[in-house]
Amino acid sequence: MELNFGIIAPAYNESLGIITWHEELRKSVGYEVPVIIVNDESTDSTLDSLLQLRGSDSNLYVIDIEKNVGQQLAILAGLEYAIEHFSNLEFFVTLDSDGQDPVSLILQMVNKLSESKADILIGARNDRSVDKLSKRITAKVYYKMMNKILDIKLTPEAAEFRVIRKKALVGLLEFKDKRPFWRGLVHYYTPRVEVFLYERAERGHGNSNYGIKEMFRLAESGLVNFSEKPLRFLYWSGLIISISSAILGLFFFGGFLLGSKVISGWLSLSLIILFFGGIQILAIGIIGIYILELVRNSRNRPRYVIRNIYG
Repeated sequence: MELNFGIIAPAYNESLGIITWHEELRKSVGYEVPVIIVNDESTDSTLDSLLQLRGSDSNLYVIDIEKNVGQQLAILAGLEYAIEHFSNLEFFVTLDSDGQDPVSLILQMVNKLSESKADILIGARNDRSVDKLSKRITAKVYYKMMNKILDIKLTPEAAEFRVIRKKALVGLLEFKDKRPFWRGLVHYYTPRVEVFLYERAERGHGNSNYGIKEMFRLAESGLVNFSEKPLRFLYWSGLIISISSAILGLFFFGGFLLGSKVISGWLSLSLIILFFGGIQILAIGIIGIYILELVRNSRNRPRYVIRNIYG
């Protein structure tokens, strides 16, 4: 059976390895498959390398983003372009262009989804032995924390390596989140999700552009879009603290009436002030993040701006 699928990959500062990655990709899937690479305002020569590749690959399409918008929006730009310009495609593959997601498994993944009743096939690492210890620890903490807080369950060790059926992609693109969180959206949209375990390769060129800062941004996007628990936590914390304060106030007032002396202590008083002041600042910060997300979604601004399309 002939499989009609396209490939979408974001690229940010991948000039050292993008040509090799493209060669391996074409060896695996052939030159008939449309490949859409979204250049997320790379500061190196990634765009020049992509334009060079286009000279020998007529099915390579390059979307050059005007301003760096991050991995999640870059994927969105590629998916929206693909669904609009390739109506014949039945499956859409997303993956990173850094060479760590094995392109040799793409045909196997597409074939597996085509034979199943699932809407989406999610690629997940079977281990993180190629990552640094700090990366393994933060990733483990990230998924445990997110699955306890979010109203949905994320696939542990999932990457952006996935295959989506056309009907599912049409539904996913109906969501107009200003900061889409794909790892959560796919589970929110449908329970018909299967997991494909694979071994992720070690990065062959340069350093990862996805650090702690980006992971925190991704976690923040997931929290505000798929969980109300932080706000409910603040509500109950405020209620408990208020009740406790009232009880403590009655206790001291009763002691005053009975003639007992209150022990003075600037240190204990300062610690209490700092503790409750910290909670107030934390509460304001969390509420502010939710308000900021509401403001972002209420603005009628484009989520990304395309500088040029080569294809």
